[in-house]
Amino acid sequence: MTRSKPAVSQAKLLVTVTLATILFMARPTIQRTACVRNDLSDRILIVHCRSADDNLHAHLLDVKANISWSFNDNSELVRLTFFRCRLAVEDKRLSFNAYYQGTDIGGYDIEWSVRDDGVYLVTGDGNVESSPRQEWN
Repeated sequence: MTRSKPAVSQAKLLVTVTLATILFMARPTIQRTACVRNDLSDRILIVHCRSADDNLHAHLLDVKANISWSFNDNSELVRLTFFRCRLAVEDKRLSFNAYYQGTDIGGYDIEWSVRDDGVYLVTGDGNVESSPRQEWN
């Protein structure tokens, strides 16, 4: 008995999807760290970061203080790790993506500098990008 071509194609697709799932699930867990630093000139910063699984709650940061947290990327195919932070200072508000799995923001350690004109990514060599990733509203 010979198999029809659609059955062979479906079998190949099933094998491919199964192998891709196994490889994705077997990838090593990578520990990451994110940091938000208050580099405002002279004001207290309110920071509230969260993901689908973790609520870091609101924190008051004095000038030059920071909040940092460690996490692992999600190993599920359909649910990626994502941290969003809301910032407030006096009458200004700002929201930005502190981390989104699959993008190449900052490598394993992601650091953000909050300044008077917006939030800046600090590069791996410690330099601050020349323009803000997100400006104050």
